[in-house]
Amino acid sequence: MHYRLRSTLQGQAKQMFAYGRAETFLARCHGDRPPTAGKLAIKQARLLCVLPRYLFSPVGRGQWVRSFSMSAGRLAEEVSRRLPGR
Repeated sequence: MHYRLRSTLQGQAKQMFAYGRAETFLARCHGDRPPTAGKLAIKQARLLCVLPRYLFSPVGRGQWVRSFSMSAGRLAEEVSRRLPGR
């Protein structure tokens, strides 16, 4: 199956966020150990630190948005799993 990336940055961000959430959920369902919330938060902080390097390049900006969104999706799934009632 082939699934295309979205054509806008916002569309790509939404798609990669959903991929990150699904990847973490599936890893947990199949007995794999996804990264902890602490490691994911550190990755988010590192991505924010390198943001200025990628701002002025359309290609770099797209890569950064995809990486940040996927990492944010993983972190969101990991945090929501820890909330009571889930």
